[in-house]
Amino acid sequence: MIKILKFSVNEILIDREAVSEAVNKACSRGVSAKVAGICQIGDTLMIPVEETKEATKLEYVIAPFPAVNEDEIAGEMKSRYYAGFSTIGVFMITDKRWALFAKGK
Repeated sequence: MIKILKFSVNEILIDREAVSEAVNKACSRGVSAKVAGICQIGDTLMIPVEETKEATKLEYVIAPFPAVNEDEIAGEMKSRYYAGFSTIGVFMITDKRWALFAKGK
């Protein structure tokens, strides 16, 4: 099973915590599921959620991603990794980068 979640970038700007919570709920309803990526089409963010055979204990968080060049981006990804987060994907809202991160519970 795959479910495609769709969010407007405005939803993220208004309440990114609520969007993060919606992603987490989609991954914990009934069957075990995980986020399989992220795709931005204009002002729409699409997040595929795929069923998994094994239970996944991940929490998803949308947060600003302040890096502006390749070295800063690599540094930010490493910093988040060492804090326990995996970078699922990075997207743009106006001229700022944001990211979807996963962290083990």
